[in-house]
Amino acid sequence: MTYDLIKLVKDLPSSFTGSPRHMFEIFQDSMAITRYNQHPDIFLTMTANPNWPEITSTLLSHQKPIDRLDLIARVFELKRKCLMKEIETNKVFGNKVAHVIKIEYQKLGLPHMHALLFLKGPDKIRTCAQVDKLVCAEFPDPKDDPMLFETIKCCMVHRPCGARNPQAPCMENGRYTKRYPRAFIKTTTMDQDGYPIYRRRNNGQVHAVRGQEVDNRDVVPYNAYLSKLFNCHINVEVCAGMRCVKYIHK
Repeated sequence: MTYDLIKLVKDLPSSFTGSPRHMFEIFQDSMAITRYNQHPDIFLTMTANPNWPEITSTLLSHQKPIDRLDLIARVFELKRKCLMKEIETNKVFGNKVAHVIKIEYQKLGLPHMHALLFLKGPDKIRTCAQVDKLVCAEFPDPKDDPMLFETIKCCMVHRPCGARNPQAPCMENGRYTKRYPRAFIKTTTMDQDGYPIYRRRNNGQVHAVRGQEVDNRDVVPYNAYLSKLFNCHINVEVCAGMRCVKYIHK
């Protein structure tokens, strides 16, 4: 029975979303784009926020967002299109010449987008100053920008793990699989492979998230403009290679 099921999955055509043939086909398409435009410059992920007012305002008195996954998917698709339009028209990261998008669903049923953005030659990210202009990995000042601070606190903090929470999902055999918490660093630097190590200053500020104390070492990299605009999890990373192409089509 198991063998027949495996054979059935392998025989699914490329028109069946998620089938091995479909994944291989879109991977080849992505590599063709990469070959023409060099490596991607921005790796971006976006996850639906079930507490968006567009969702909560339409729920019945006895309903929770998880009861209306259809509504969450519709709102997410509208937000996703708006996000890509912002990147295209307002040039948030510079002049975009191509992109690759992959949509999947998390275990809780929330829509989740992976996007690779290819920038025009002059806008390609090569210096630490460019990285700091586009990506931040620190808590914003709650007094200067309380709206952005709440978004980062709710959506862009890695769940405490290690000694603070040994039962965290990212723990495996007593080790961190997601490399959090990161180390404090005063300025952004580039490693030997060209990947940025984002600035995470030790300013002494500690915040409470889910009953645990967190600081800049736990912040997931983000773009301040997009996070404030969409109020959801939008992880922004600077790319320096092609491994991310294979990752999003895994």
